[in-house]
Amino acid sequence: MGNVFLCMNHLELVDMSLCSKKCKSLVKIARKSPATYMDIELNWIQLQIYLYDANDEDIVSVWDFSKRVVRNRKSVQWWKLNGLEGYTKKQKGSERHYQCTTKQPLEISTATVISYFFELFPDCYVKNMTLKFMYNDSQCLLPVLAAVKTKWKNSTGDEMNRLQHMFIISEDIEIGQGVFNVLEELGATAWDPVKRARYPEGDFIDCQTGMDIERTDGRLASIMVPTKKKVSLIVWKDRFPEQPIRQ
Repeated sequence: MGNVFLCMNHLELVDMSLCSKKCKSLVKIARKSPATYMDIELNWIQLQIYLYDANDEDIVSVWDFSKRVVRNRKSVQWWKLNGLEGYTKKQKGSERHYQCTTKQPLEISTATVISYFFELFPDCYVKNMTLKFMYNDSQCLLPVLAAVKTKWKNSTGDEMNRLQHMFIISEDIEIGQGVFNVLEELGATAWDPVKRARYPEGDFIDCQTGMDIERTDGRLASIMVPTKKKVSLIVWKDRFPEQPIRQ
């Protein structure tokens, strides 16, 4: 059985684990974990989680949380995941699309899928989380940034350690001075070259102007406001990574 699981690709492992709790347990204990990462896009157009093959950076599957109704339930393959219901919508080449139709709040539904991938693929991480807001959603910006305090700075679990980048973007209005008030509440401090490098691992993001927050376990993150409509959170897995040659 172990040899069979070793021959399965990402999609086959995901589909097998969705068959039943027993199948999920078998997948977890009987296979070598493939290298994967996620990109999360939440805005007024896209509510999706993308699972990638970390080796060749191809999209493996797309999990869509937009509210869509299928009239003929028998025409698609349905699945359930910890209270989340959905169906396999389409297949494009080696990519598969999973449509989530749950009535649960968006934050619960997305957290269910993220936790599921973390559990199924122990080496999986979130490479980019992008949250975009329009004018009518402007009041959400500061609460989302404040959530960095409760969901990252005060987190003791492993899941938030797997987040590398978070981008909060306002399309229509300037974020305003309130962001800097939140940074002060987070205990953010200016960049200290003794504590971290200027560029994070594998990125060309300049964190020279970033304000740093540190957790009690020593994990460091930098918050930057590169424009009046964007906030970026960069988590430092390695404070002084090897730097590529920059032109």
